[in-house]
Amino acid sequence: MNMIAYTADEYRASVARALTGADEALVFNGTIDHARVVIEEAFKAAKSHVRILTNKLDPACYGSREVIDAALAFLRAPDTRLDILVEDETAPVTTQDFLMAVTEAGGARVRANVVPAIYVADYDFNFLTVDDVAYRFESDRTKPIAVVAGGASARTTVDRLTNIFDRLFDTGNEEALRLTPN
Repeated sequence: MNMIAYTADEYRASVARALTGADEALVFNGTIDHARVVIEEAFKAAKSHVRILTNKLDPACYGSREVIDAALAFLRAPDTRLDILVEDETAPVTTQDFLMAVTEAGGARVRANVVPAIYVADYDFNFLTVDDVAYRFESDRTKPIAVVAGGASARTTVDRLTNIFDRLFDTGNEEALRLTPN
């Protein structure tokens, strides 16, 4: 278990190894800066599908040039998909750069829904999945404290998170969250 990375480069390398499934060690995320690195590396690691369930698309993460660039590079591959579930309907207003960029790059391969409020009260977590290989899981959506895991030992959890995501996505309100440039 990799509990501490001593430098920013070591942390990034540990996250990248976990998200590609090359290393099954757990990597811990405890700050908004860590979250930004994890999201950026998730887009770099993904080959086909990124799913994001978040209370809001925090501009401290999704508004960073590095995250936007990584998302755009991911979406340049023709068979990639990005699905986003947001609980806070006002979040798109604060992250227009990210939303406009991914929409333009991915078109119909980028889908987003708002989680209906009646379901938001049923859980406390946020998560992100990378293909069927890795995940970032935040047990308390009000804090950036999370765990990142990948590889064979993460697949069962990724499957469960994907199932939760898909069920919530199907209940979402597509009209409430539009990923189209103004």
